[in-house]
Amino acid sequence: MYQAPREVMARRTANELLDRHGIDKYPVQPDWLAAQEEVEVVEQSGFPIHCFGAFSLEGGKPRIFVSDACPSRGLRRFTLGHELGHALIDGHTERLVWTGAFALSEGHFRGSKDPVEVEADHFASELLLPTRWAKPFVEAATPGVASIRNLAQQFDTSLPCAAVRFTNLSPEPVIIVLSNGLSIEWVTRSEPFEGVPWIRLRGVKGEWAPPGCATRHLADRREDIVAGAERTGMSYLCEWFPGAPKDLLVDEEAVGLGTYGRVLTVLYCPEIPDADELYEQDSMENSPQDWRDALRGYHLG
Repeated sequence: MYQAPREVMARRTANELLDRHGIDKYPVQPDWLAAQEEVEVVEQSGFPIHCFGAFSLEGGKPRIFVSDACPSRGLRRFTLGHELGHALIDGHTERLVWTGAFALSEGHFRGSKDPVEVEADHFASELLLPTRWAKPFVEAATPGVASIRNLAQQFDTSLPCAAVRFTNLSPEPVIIVLSNGLSIEWVTRSEPFEGVPWIRLRGVKGEWAPPGCATRHLADRREDIVAGAERTGMSYLCEWFPGAPKDLLVDEEAVGLGTYGRVLTVLYCPEIPDADELYEQDSMENSPQDWRDALRGYHLG
């Protein structure tokens, strides 16, 4: 899979940190690594909504603040890894803060971000789920919530963090969707979808989960999301991505993320055509009517 130079650099910095301190087993302990790098970690209250970490320089020394309201241990660990990335990735301190100032960070993998925040996400995911150890797990696993949950448990991460990393490393055609209510917050996909026009060019961020799908059924019940309930089903990929082949079925698994309030969805396409065939189909067919078009004037309550 293609990786931008800055992503490569961020991941290399994470691996250099692991090697520098002789880390040879997982789960990795970011608190301990921060202490070894003389980066102070402070638990803090009063963060703005959806913000769980901050980075500052005080007297020229890096300092990390982590919200005491993180909704899960996994999110706290990712937040700490993200802020540690700001302290260690070349150029971040100069680009983010000046003495006494704070740089706030939102929850992991949220929407469009400053490149500096994206790099810190890559650093954190590589630090907590190093390729050297996570890739064998992923390559041996069948895509789905159970495999992602196992990965999260083995490496002590949140489900969203494990899901994104699973997708980064999987040779299978997998798409991960994170929803808040019925609205899709972000989407990521595995390498088999690389270069597919209707995945790359027509994103679904801010759109609604398709009617009748497992994700939508779960999103309608807040109490089930908080309880971590799961739903399964099948749908057509064109319901999620207008322009996708009309007959391409996907296995759908959705799980509630507790008090974080989101729904994580795994779309697995075991029968996906190869990239050249998908491109040819996309070029020959007119884009189908998007079911959302009739609802553009309405507001989700």
